[in-house]
This record gives sequence, structure tokens and C-alpha cells, in this order.
Amino acid sequence: MKYFFTCLILFSLSVAYGQSQRIQYNVIVNNDDDKLQFDYEVVDLDDKSKSTTPRNIDEFLVAFFNDISILPADKNQPLFYIHGMWGGKKFAFNRTYKMMEALYLENEATDIARIISIKWPGNNMEYKVNKATLYEIAPEVTEWFSNFLLKFHMYKYVSKSYNISLDILAHSLGTELTKEILCGINYDNLEYPLIDNLILASPDLVTDVFETTPCFTKNLCMTNETHIYFSERDLTLGVSNNLNKIDRLGRAGPSEKSSIPTNVCFIDVSDVKDETNFSDLMTGHSSFRASPIVSQDILEVLTEQKQHDRVPRSLMNSEKRIYKLVVDEDQ
Repeated sequence: MKYFFTCLILFSLSVAYGQSQRIQYNVIVNNDDDKLQFDYEVVDLDDKSKSTTPRNIDEFLVAFFNDISILPADKNQPLFYIHGMWGGKKFAFNRTYKMMEALYLENEATDIARIISIKWPGNNMEYKVNKATLYEIAPEVTEWFSNFLLKFHMYKYVSKSYNISLDILAHSLGTELTKEILCGINYDNLEYPLIDNLILASPDLVTDVFETTPCFTKNLCMTNETHIYFSERDLTLGVSNNLNKIDRLGRAGPSEKSSIPTNVCFIDVSDVKDETNFSDLMTGHSSFRASPIVSQDILEVLTEQKQHDRVPRSLMNSEKRIYKLVVDEDQ
């Protein structure tokens, strides 16, 4: 009860950010001096002087819910973003955020108002170093994320933001971190999904992850729906197949023997070639941020639009629920 009243006091003292339409919420994971630390920042992109650095997760979430509480009910949803390799570097993060802002926040059809990003230390030039770091930090990040989930839903009810749900979008190597987080969470005693939609974009996971990692398969029940986007023309993930003879889920889709949970489906975007810049078009690895067609399909998932009239899908495999985006040749 004491903690509950502390929450109420925090809400009464917190600054409301809702006057600005461009507020960025970042969680920074630092592993300096071999000790993991979680820092927080609330960035007002319109007026940097109003930006703050909350001291802990409670102040961070209180600022967030105070912010969205005064936004329109049809545009107040959050999107939690987990970047891939090098995605935490300042230039790469700012570039991606700007692209996501245009596609997911400024789109007239969206109900998403804020992006909460977690910046994890995956910025080494060597892939193997980043992957080793990922496994090293995963237990503490999992503990943090479990706490975040529980407090997110607690503050949701304290602030009476009953319509707010949590969607997650993870990209590339960030999907491996997502898998480790899901595997580390004890979901047995929870009665309902804590995550609405989970988007795995160009997942850097093995194709047989649903065979070899039962904890991942089991704990996807934490989500109402999980959508996995893959492309055969993903050159970045194709390197793994060429060098290591191990294909990736984000390039080839699920293995033949995979048993897919009923709340999971795959979206093949191999035919989409409308990326807005040359590098993303060539690699085919970042369509979630660079392709208007793919981002529109993702947005329809996140906003729970079922008609898919703007981005038609064709069912390719009913057993594994694999769909393919149907696009015009002159896209």
C-alpha cells in the first residue's frame, strides 16, 4: 500500500510532456566497468531544454503515462523498439528513429504516439563480439524487462489509461535479445498476455528456433499475436548462410519441421522492393523502416486493421501460417 501511494505522489509531481508532439523515450543499457547500468532519458525533440533524465524506471514510466494521458484516445499508443547490431550508435539510431517517426508516428492511419527504445551495447565492429555481449547481458536485461512489464501494467491502471497496450518491434540481432528475454521470463502464473503485438523484423535467429528452443515457443503466449517478417533477398542475413552454412529465420523462414504456435504467423516480403534509399534496397534487411509497403503492413497489424486492403496477402502455407505480400510489378 505504501508503494501504491508513492506512485500517486510521483504522478502528482511529474511534468506533463503532452504539449509537444515529439517526445522520445530511451532506456540506455551501459556495461562500463563490467557492471550493467540502466539509464533513462525523455527527449523533447521540439525543445531539448525540456528533456529530462529520470533517475529510475518509476520516474520514467510516470513521465510516460503523464504524457500520454493528455493525448487523444485514438492516438496515444506506445511502440517498444529493440534495435539490431550497430543500432545503438548515435547516427544509426537517429537515422532509424527519424524513418520510424515518419512511417509509424506521422502516418494518418496510426494510433501510435510514442516510441520507447532500449539501446543495448551491440555496437562493436565484430558480430561475434556483439553476440557474446548479448548473451552476457541477457540475464540482467531480462530481469529489468520483467520489472518493466509489471510496472508498465501497474502504472497503466494507476493512471486509468485502460486502453493502452504494449507492442514490441525487434530488428535483426535485437530479435536474439528478445528471444533470450522471453526465455528468461517466468510466465506460468500470469493469466493473460502482457504484450499485445510482437513484430520480429528480419530476425537473426536460426530457422529451427521453434524446434530447438522450446522456452521461446512456449513464452510467445505472452503475446496476443506475433508476426515474423522475412525476405529471401536479405543479403545481410545471407552472409550467415554463405559463410557458416547456417540459414537465418529472417531470410529463409521457418524450418520444415517447425511447429508454429497458433498466435504466430510469418510474412514473406521477398517481392517488396520499394525501399526509399539505395543501401536498404540492396541489402533487403531493413524493410520495417525503409519500405512504405512493409511498414504499412506492420502498421495494420499494430493498429489491428484486419482488412489488409492496401497491402494484400497471399496464404502460402496454412500449416505454418506463412503469408506473402502481393505487390505490383511497378511498385
